[in-house]
Order: sequence, then structure tokens, then C-alpha cells
Amino acid sequence: AGEHAAGEQAQREWARGRCVPAEDLEAEALDAASLIQPKPVDGLRATGASWLQMLRFAVLPQVFPNFISFTLWRFEINVRSASVLGFVGAGGIGQEFYTAIRMLYYEDISAMLLLLVATVMLIDIVCERLRHRVIGKENMS
Repeated sequence: AGEHAAGEQAQREWARGRCVPAEDLEAEALDAASLIQPKPVDGLRATGASWLQMLRFAVLPQVFPNFISFTLWRFEINVRSASVLGFVGAGGIGQEFYTAIRMLYYEDISAMLLLLVATVMLIDIVCERLRHRVIGKENMS
């Protein structure tokens, strides 16, 4: 029961200190809003487009790449942090890793560590390519 409570405490502290989605999203929204060019909005307004049409065809294409990039970045951070949180008692792969260390199962420790590093690397590569595709830099290597 003590380990479970410690894990819950770790999750609360992590959420309070590092994962502040409302503030991060607000900052990202303000940053993206500052990048909106008024000419596409004005052009659609001149043709008599509705508010929803202006949002769909003038605003979203300008801010969507930033939001996708931010979402993928948060996903990468969460995958990396999941193992650390589990290691301190919150469950998941980190809990399995901690158990293997305590039981001195060196083969399991090695396999889990290699799989974790490989998974993080794969997610990082896939997210980077998706980000570059979304923001228009397809030829990045």
C-alpha cells in the first residue's frame, strides 16, 4: 500500500510541476495566434464566408502545424516520463523495471532497457518526420 501511495504522490507532483497542459496549451495558442496572417481571413471575409468557413480555410491551415508539433512533442515527453514515474512507484513499465532490478534479473533488465531506448528512439524519429511533413519540410534527414 505504501508503494502505491508513493506512486500516486509522484504522479501528482509530476503533474503539478512539469505537465501543465492548460498553461502550455495557452502559450502555444497565443504563439500560434500571433502567426496568423490577416490576408487569407480578409479575403474570405470579402467573399462573404461565414465565421466557420474563415476558421476552416484561413485560420486552421496556419495554426494546425504548430498544434500538431506541440501535441507530438508532448507525446514524446509523456512516453519518456512514463518509465521514470513507474520506477518511483506509479506502475507501468518502470514498475516492471524496478522489480527486475530488485530481483537481480539481469537479462530482463537488459532487454527492458534496450526496448525502452529503442521505443523512445523510434517514437522520436516518427514524430520528427511527422512534424517536418506537417510544417512542409519533407526533405529533412
